[in-house]
Amino acid sequence: QLKLSPNSPDYALFNSSATPAP
Repeated sequence: QLKLSPNSPDYALFNSSATPAP
């Protein structure tokens, strides 16, 4: 699994994509 820095501009986008669907 990818690990992005919280300072990365893509961090929020990555978190949105990585959030598992219910």
